[in-house]
Amino acid sequence: MSYRNPIEQVIADPVLLDKEIKNIQTALSTLPWLEKSFGRAFRGARAKNGRKVNYPAIFQEWRKDLYDAFPNDNIKSYSFIFPEPSEITEYSTKGTHQIERDISIIFFFDFERIDNTLEYRFIEKLKEDVIIKLASLKPDKLEINKIIDEVEEVFNDFSVDEIKPEFLQDKYGALKFECTVFYKNENCDLNTFIP
Repeated sequence: MSYRNPIEQVIADPVLLDKEIKNIQTALSTLPWLEKSFGRAFRGARAKNGRKVNYPAIFQEWRKDLYDAFPNDNIKSYSFIFPEPSEITEYSTKGTHQIERDISIIFFFDFERIDNTLEYRFIEKLKEDVIIKLASLKPDKLEINKIIDEVEEVFNDFSVDEIKPEFLQDKYGALKFECTVFYKNENCDLNTFIP
């Protein structure tokens, strides 16, 4: 398992949503305080004490272990992108599909490891950095709908009772950018969308 040194998987020739996720992942990777910019995550599941636990799971490499992206102190800061399960598709007469998909861009970080000279929770500074970075993408491709900055609320798509209490302390922070991405398939001559 590569838990101590997780791998940021990059898809070679992505299409549709994977292409948009790669663009976001690449833009975020240039934030100086972000140690790991992971791409797409999904809701992983495992059994614990006879019950199902959902966690943010990230592919590292094909057929390798999944990275559990619940809050941890393994790396100082990381991000991943969690798409909602549905998408909206509109068909045009030219054979393309216009697609909207809701995604969450999630960050977890250790304030002290990012900058130990600042003596306050500088979450607003990090939030501003991300907003500026996302704005550098094409404005018609991504829309920020909501920003959440409480750890348990950020990870509420998963089993939040699995978050260890130490990661709810002041030295840690999290951000969740609920966004909509807009994209289309550009190489489609026929209407393959069947409602």
